[in-house]
Amino acid sequence: MIYKRLIWQIYPSYVLVILTSLVLMFFVVSNAFQVFYLNQITADLKARTLLMQDILSPYFDRQSFDGLSQYFSLQYHEMNTRFTFVSVGGDVIADSLKDPLEMDNHSDRPEIRQALKNDWGRSVRYSSTVDTKMLYIAKSIYYQDQLLGVIRGSIPMNNLDYTLALFMKQMIFWGVVICIFTAGIGYFVSHRIRQPIHALAKGAEQYSEGNFDYHIPLSTTLEFNKLSVALNHMAQQLKDRMGTIIKTGREKDAILSNMAEGIIAVDIHQRITIMNQAAKQYFSIDEGYIGQSFHQMVKQPELTHLIDTALETQSVIDIDVSLTQPKSMTLHGHCVCLKHSTQEITGVLLVVRDVTRIEQLETMRKNFVANVSHELKTPITLIKGFLETLLRGAIHDSKEREEFLLIIQDHANRLETIIEDLLSLSRIEQESDTILDDGHVASLNQVLETAVRVCSEKAAQKQVSLHINAPLQVNIAMNVSLMEQAVINLIDNAIKYSPISDTVRIDLDATNSDILIQVSDNGCGIPNEHIPHLFQRFYRVDKARSRELGGTGLGLSIVKHIVQAHGGQVRVESVVDQGTQFYIELPGHV
Repeated sequence: MIYKRLIWQIYPSYVLVILTSLVLMFFVVSNAFQVFYLNQITADLKARTLLMQDILSPYFDRQSFDGLSQYFSLQYHEMNTRFTFVSVGGDVIADSLKDPLEMDNHSDRPEIRQALKNDWGRSVRYSSTVDTKMLYIAKSIYYQDQLLGVIRGSIPMNNLDYTLALFMKQMIFWGVVICIFTAGIGYFVSHRIRQPIHALAKGAEQYSEGNFDYHIPLSTTLEFNKLSVALNHMAQQLKDRMGTIIKTGREKDAILSNMAEGIIAVDIHQRITIMNQAAKQYFSIDEGYIGQSFHQMVKQPELTHLIDTALETQSVIDIDVSLTQPKSMTLHGHCVCLKHSTQEITGVLLVVRDVTRIEQLETMRKNFVANVSHELKTPITLIKGFLETLLRGAIHDSKEREEFLLIIQDHANRLETIIEDLLSLSRIEQESDTILDDGHVASLNQVLETAVRVCSEKAAQKQVSLHINAPLQVNIAMNVSLMEQAVINLIDNAIKYSPISDTVRIDLDATNSDILIQVSDNGCGIPNEHIPHLFQRFYRVDKARSRELGGTGLGLSIVKHIVQAHGGQVRVESVVDQGTQFYIELPGHV
């Protein structure tokens, strides 16, 4: 569609009205002028004709018209008027220009017929006698109450045409001047009207593009001035409201983006309207999800069914869903219908939360309770059994009594060790944030030496040599007693699973940012499937052998928590039948 500027819609109509008015005025005035001029000439010619009527009286008295044509001819040259005297029968008796004998009968001339009938006659017609357009005035002539004929006066219309043409030229000239003048004024007025309209249009365009700081210039025209003020005020209000909306939207986006829970809102047709960052991560969705089908984007039939059920029942529904892609996790979905103030349902809000860690902790809690119960039950059952045996009479047999009491002592010691390890682990977990508050900068080399000294007796029993390789002197802020316990647990573990007459190596290395303690043995090694679970409470690779060696299943878990409390991490590398290496990595700034 072609759009025109306002000035070219108003101005041509304005000019057309002016031209139409001028043309109509031209025709009206020219016609009025022609009628006026013709009436004036007619009146003048009538006066001349009446004058000729009085002059004809002597000719009527003599009953002879000789010399009348000469007299008419003389009057023609003096008054520029042609006179003709025609009898009642139409015969020309005298004429100013031609010999009457050569002229036709004039009884059929309109002015002659009118004069004979009505006393006066007039016509404007072409004259073949003088070969020009003429104005004729005829007057009937009576003498002694007897109609004798008609006296006719005529003048050529050339003067009228010339005067009318001159008048028309002047009318056209001044009409063009007026048209140009009024057109210029009209253009100026249209331009004056267009300027404030253009300013308003520009302001509206700026506002539509979001530039609410633009100020529309005020017009001197009252109506446009009021409109400009109103639009400027409206722009300021829109700016304030848009600022509030944008601020609210950004706050909402920030809240949604930083929520750990995934938020998804769909309309009643299950097209996605809102999805936050957490939800996109849960379901591996990038962009282009707005307006798309929930089923196609999320691809979880359980959640789709959850939304369907929520829409049908209009109730709050919860469900747990297990995902395998993009990673294995368990999500808890909470679904509720969205409603307007009129209680009309507009969609569904789905909140999903990753409960994988909670499930893992719950599983760990159950396993921990089961393991603690099992670990405590075994020595308690044995102690109880041997005590019952002693009470039934074995106490009187010195050999059996001594053997049973030693067994009871071993299991009591084992029970004590388990409880002490549990208490230590609990204390470390509870005080993990404040462990370093009791610490100070100390030598890590001395910690290794103290740990080796504590474990040397047990190593000697298996003829295992402990070798420290610490070429650098390393001092860090730490809780010395806890760090010693972590290293002792690793060395003790290495001694247990090392063959007789073997070597356990303790290496200490440091860089600008990291400190590494490595405890290595050449024992039986650990299968790969067990490595991820080594630091769990009561986890044993070989349960029977672990109990036989006196392990509680808590040593490595204690190591992990001590190292984590110092801001580090512990890891393990192992090859079956070749040995195992435990690594304690500590940050250099500790």
